[in-house]
Amino acid sequence: MKFRTKVVVLMVMAGFLSVSFRLLDVQFLNRSLYQSASLKEHQRFLRIHGERGIILDRLGQTLVSNHEVASLVADPILFRARLSPANVASRLSPILGVSPRHIAFLLKKKAHFVWVRHGLTPEQVQWFRSHAIPGFFVAEEEKRFYPGGISPRSVLGATGTDNSGVSGLEKRYDGFLSGRSGGRILEVSARGRSYFSRDQVSIQGLRGDSVYTTLDGPLQRYAQNTLDEQVEAFDAEGGVVLVMDPWTGRILVMATNNRKMGSGVNPATSMVYEPGSVFKLVTASAALNERRVTTTEHFNGHDGVFYIPGGALHDDEPSGSLTLGEILAKSSNIGISQVGLRLGPSLFYKYIRSFGFGQKTGLDFPGESAGIVHPPSRWSHRSIYSISMGQEVGVTPLQIVTAVSAIANGGHLMKPYLVSKITDGEGHTVYQREPSEVRKVISAGTSRTLLDLMR
Repeated sequence: MKFRTKVVVLMVMAGFLSVSFRLLDVQFLNRSLYQSASLKEHQRFLRIHGERGIILDRLGQTLVSNHEVASLVADPILFRARLSPANVASRLSPILGVSPRHIAFLLKKKAHFVWVRHGLTPEQVQWFRSHAIPGFFVAEEEKRFYPGGISPRSVLGATGTDNSGVSGLEKRYDGFLSGRSGGRILEVSARGRSYFSRDQVSIQGLRGDSVYTTLDGPLQRYAQNTLDEQVEAFDAEGGVVLVMDPWTGRILVMATNNRKMGSGVNPATSMVYEPGSVFKLVTASAALNERRVTTTEHFNGHDGVFYIPGGALHDDEPSGSLTLGEILAKSSNIGISQVGLRLGPSLFYKYIRSFGFGQKTGLDFPGESAGIVHPPSRWSHRSIYSISMGQEVGVTPLQIVTAVSAIANGGHLMKPYLVSKITDGEGHTVYQREPSEVRKVISAGTSRTLLDLMR
């Protein structure tokens, strides 16, 4: 009996010592290790992007700001430990308006964090907060909104699901606009329910910089609304309104409507087309600047029909003779082609390039096209006639605006720009843009003469 008692006592003591050593290991020897494992099991760090910077017009009025929306997030690893993805996906599909297949796909990922649905309605938020499905929780995230009433498609651009810039100025200046990320600790209960601890201190993110554009907000809104109305009224494929300060290169208005061109296209900077009669100003400027023509001489109008290699040119208003001013006023193809002949291919090509055609303007905006200008070695016998009146060349609306601005401002080709300055969260200027001249294209005298002819 005594032997049995001793055995029992020894077994109890051994068990006690085992538990004691285990407690010693957990509480003292490897305390940090077990604490870390516990936190890993019951806490998740939800990364929250810092507030995105705002975009303003030249008057300091806000064009783009932020507001919070509720979105649905899931922890697939935690979820699968308790529930079946297929069953829950079928249940959530009609509530979220998302296919059950897509929800199940997200819930099968080997991750602790996935976005399930961005931008929940108030009814959806209420449903998820009242049902508390393990592994799911509602989180607040930022979305852009436009207090200035300017459509983002025109120039401001758009952000993606992670609130980073994907087009327009949002993309070009994403490095400045993006805030520094912070985060919050997400507590996970023993039953798998997720919640934010009120006692847990969040890591505060930093707001992005403020971007001041050269846009005139009221003018931009008026131009955009008017353009939209006219495109609709005439069932047009689209249109562009560009306004640039000729002396500085500041873009005051960039309104576009690409109803039939595709949402990813900004026609102001990327649409390449034959400019037609507006290009006659380039031809006339070059010839005047080189003194190949005068404003008083007369050109043969050929009574509206002028035979050239490979065909004939026609004018809507037949004329016997035309001065340079009349050529521009009547938009005479026959007259301007003779002006182009005075220049010759090599000199004419030099001026076309000098005015900025066939190359990007350098605008601080993504997706700009260089246009199409072939060298004289690729011209046909007919090319100099065609190019003189704006055919056989491909230009963008922005290139036309910068070239015509050079004619208007005394001959200075200015580099266009859309952002004048950027300030940080404390109001300090971190970027400042000043007007920049690319080159002198024509003399001030030639500029004045052209302006007089166009009055």
